[in-house]
Amino acid sequence: MSRLSGDVAAIESLFVSGLTSVVSAVFQLVFFIGALLLLDWQLALASLVLAPLFWGTARFYAGRLKRASREKRRRTGSLSSIAEESLSSAALVQSHGLQTQEADRFHSQADDVYEAELAAAKLRGLYPVVVHLFELAGMLAAIVLGAWAMADGRLTLGGLLAFLAYLGMLYRPVQELGDIVGVIFSASAGAERVLELLDTPAGITERPGARGLHRVRGRLDLESISYHYPEAPAPTLRNADLRVHPGEVVALLGPSGVGKSTVAKLLSRLIDPDAGAVRLDGHDLRDLRLSTVRAAIGVVLQETLVFDASIRDNLLRGRPRATELEMTWALGQVDALDFVHALPDGLDSRVGQKGRSLSGGQRQRIALARTLLRDSPVLILDEPTNGLDSATAGRVLPRLLAGRTVVLITHDPEVAALAHRTLHLEGGQINGGQIDGGHSNGGRVDGGQVIRSTDATAAAALRAGA
Repeated sequence: MSRLSGDVAAIESLFVSGLTSVVSAVFQLVFFIGALLLLDWQLALASLVLAPLFWGTARFYAGRLKRASREKRRRTGSLSSIAEESLSSAALVQSHGLQTQEADRFHSQADDVYEAELAAAKLRGLYPVVVHLFELAGMLAAIVLGAWAMADGRLTLGGLLAFLAYLGMLYRPVQELGDIVGVIFSASAGAERVLELLDTPAGITERPGARGLHRVRGRLDLESISYHYPEAPAPTLRNADLRVHPGEVVALLGPSGVGKSTVAKLLSRLIDPDAGAVRLDGHDLRDLRLSTVRAAIGVVLQETLVFDASIRDNLLRGRPRATELEMTWALGQVDALDFVHALPDGLDSRVGQKGRSLSGGQRQRIALARTLLRDSPVLILDEPTNGLDSATAGRVLPRLLAGRTVVLITHDPEVAALAHRTLHLEGGQINGGQIDGGHSNGGRVDGGQVIRSTDATAAAALRAGA
């Protein structure tokens, strides 16, 4: 956020005001140097002998000021990050009594920003002082050499006074260029950080020549999938296989941390596998246009995400051209119509940042209605009953599952009982369903990992046991 705001603002300041000052100062320099050369070229060259000193001084301060500006921008970004993290987690901070610790953390980082700002300010303040000393030395040298030229008869008193006047005006644009040095190097440090961000490879990209699909049947395949998170000690998925047939509902169960949400991200191409392929109707997702994948595969992630906008705007994010009747239908399908109508502005009621004006169950139903409006032939549902009571979940989920290929990731045996097949992820390693020509309820061993599936009846028995 700091790079997108503060660093870009520093670059903007340079281009909006700094460049005009630079152009103006350069034109003034050219004019006054030309005037000095016309009055007395020998005296002019002697007076300009200090120019290399100006250049050397600028180079000397340039690197230091650039490093100071870069460090200031970095620390400012860290301060903003701490503030955002503390404020967005206000409930956690308050419930655990962490106000003092968070305030101390913020003040500590603010002190670091102060030190970096002070270091940069010292350099910006010292540079003009040194430039002024050089200007004074140049003026004194011009007076001495001018007096010598008068003694030789090469220059009159009026000529010397005009020369000194032009020389004094020559130093004004030099001062302006000196003042702009701070802006230039602050913008340079900001530009480096922005370019570093722009040069960061995108996690998901569309291959050249990627194709679209006119009709999606809804078959999903995981073929020998492996995935390793960068900081994880071991792969989350290893040689996992799974086939989901068109119109089939498959439930994925297992303890936390074994990779169920990773499977959801792979199937919706929010991440790409390290090895193997994820296929939709036999096509590798990486060979398809992202727009095709996004349109064909609807996703409800474990974290309920809504925008700080009205309920209507949130629903239109799922289908921008949805009519009022279609939105009303989608809300009715997820049992959200009553509470939406009860709000002061109905569909036009704002939900607040991250939906804070709604309860968890209300946010979840808005997210489900938004996904339902997309009318995707494939659904990936990661803990879709978060915030929903059993009765509501029992009414809503069958409506979402009907006529679609669905991968249902859940801890709830009652939800799993709605599936045609239930797959288990065990022992902290991902296990996938075997690839066959029909709906399998068997099991096999693949790559040392146990692959076990049960049908809906077994899932109901599991629920009864729980």
